Amino acid sequence: MKENAFQKLEPNVNGNTNLRVPQREGYDAIAAHFASPEAEREVAVVLPVGCGKSGLMTIAPFAVKGQRVLLIAPGTRIAGQLHSKDFNPNHEEFFYRKCKVLPEGTFPEVAEIRGERTNMGDLEAADVVITNIQQLQGTGNKWLAALPADFFDLILFDE
Repeated sequence: MKENAFQKLEPNVNGNTNLRVPQREGYDAIAAHFASPEAEREVAVVLPVGCGKSGLMTIAPFAVKGQRVLLIAPGTRIAGQLHSKDFNPNHEEFFYRKCKVLPEGTFPEVAEIRGERTNMGDLEAADVVITNIQQLQGTGNKWLAALPADFFDLILFDE
């Protein structure tokens, strides 16, 4: 797997008052959990509504030094928000800039699985791939079957 932004960049999380307390605490809990080689691979982080789950999902890959992340949203609206707003450096609400998590310059590369508009080159170049659960279900799902088993080393599910 490739080295990427989640391994090279150091996010400004601890002590960052632009982040919500549950985001900072969630980041710390994820980092602490996966610091142990014996850590359970599947874990859940539960945050109440309005505490910044989307923001936590943008910083969580840094906590585990992820290589390529699959972020699965429950529907197209949230997947679209994550892709076009939270992970998009051209958007005025770009999370890493708005919350001063990363300095200007290099940001994680993002791709989206949506219908037939995705190509393999985009997925291979991406640090994070965003989709909604419907794109991965059923017999028409060509994406997961076409990817190597270790293509993603971190999978995050939004509620």
